[in-house]
Amino acid sequence: MVECESMTIHKSQGQTYLCVCVNIGGSLKRSLLYVALSRATNLNGLYLFGAKSIVSDNIRKMTQEQKQDEIEKRERTDDVRKEIKLLREE
Repeated sequence: MVECESMTIHKSQGQTYLCVCVNIGGSLKRSLLYVALSRATNLNGLYLFGAKSIVSDNIRKMTQEQKQDEIEKRERTDDVRKEIKLLREE
């Protein structure tokens, strides 16, 4: 990663970038999350980070079948995952 400048989600509206890094650690409204995720021209240039690990200790202890069930549940309920799924379908 190279040191660079940042901007607010509001200021980025109407623009697209090859590389977008989004801090999803805080609470974002769905509309702001959509704007942030949709600034990337493709998913290869979209980087998400936050304070929490996506993989919790509970998930590490699950069987493969339990993990798949949990992934499917999160894809239906997690706002970030919903938006990424929509971007992939476009």
